[in-house]
Amino acid sequence: MDVVVRTEARAELEAALSWDDCAELYDLVRRYARHGSAETPPRKLSRKVGWRRDGVRRGEPPVLTFRATAAHLFGVVFEATERPTLVFTGVDLVRKNDNARPELLEAAGLEALRVKGLLDR
Repeated sequence: MDVVVRTEARAELEAALSWDDCAELYDLVRRYARHGSAETPPRKLSRKVGWRRDGVRRGEPPVLTFRATAAHLFGVVFEATERPTLVFTGVDLVRKNDNARPELLEAAGLEALRVKGLLDR
């Protein structure tokens, strides 16, 4: 599986997190890219199907949330290319609990749909 991290998301992570926190997050991503959810600890990964705040499901791909000590990283897997591609579109640096903030989850999902539109051209 290929992995793409939106430039803005990576810059935000690296500016706000320690080297160790970034390494933890990138290790989770590497494990998922190589082995899928089998090698990713369940508490560190969630899959949200109905990510729109209005609750309406429109057949969009689920948003994956990778949880590290200091951040959530949001991504979507696209099968449009020869190899599946995991595209990271958003980040949540405020962690008061294990739940992603709905507005950031939805923004990441909408950005993923925009990217999908570009890939489908």
